[in-house]
Amino acid sequence: IIPGKMSKLKEYVSNSERFSTEHLIINKNGSVELLGCRFNYPSGIKKYANSIFNFIFVSRRLNNELGDKTLKDKIKIIGEKLDGNAQAVECDYSEMVIEICKRHFHQILGPNNNEAEALKNFYQNDFIQVFADFALDIIKKIGDKLLVSSGS
Repeated sequence: IIPGKMSKLKEYVSNSERFSTEHLIINKNGSVELLGCRFNYPSGIKKYANSIFNFIFVSRRLNNELGDKTLKDKIKIIGEKLDGNAQAVECDYSEMVIEICKRHFHQILGPNNNEAEALKNFYQNDFIQVFADFALDIIKKIGDKLLVSSGS
């Protein structure tokens, strides 16, 4: 807990309309909505849904809007919200995770003619290593913030 942020923590714990947890990269149900159809993650990927690194904290309304969309669509929606409202994502941790996510998951965030095939290939071949690198980057950023806040 960062000094001076206790009131935000209390707000998060007590106000379920203002803050909720969103499964960002891997949806809880193991699939995404893709062009009006369901795309199921390859076996072994769904277990990453409950990783602490898969969560961001957003308003319940934004969480509902993100739903079971692809990571690409979620990042687009969040970006649009941030462009119009600095308060769209009120959590420093969530903003950090989103920025790190953009760097690590760029293979599936960019334009692609056959998105279903690109997702299948990414999740079968690259996801585990990319997710590990993503998680390590988050840990490093948290460590850097803790060092700064402690004055070391």
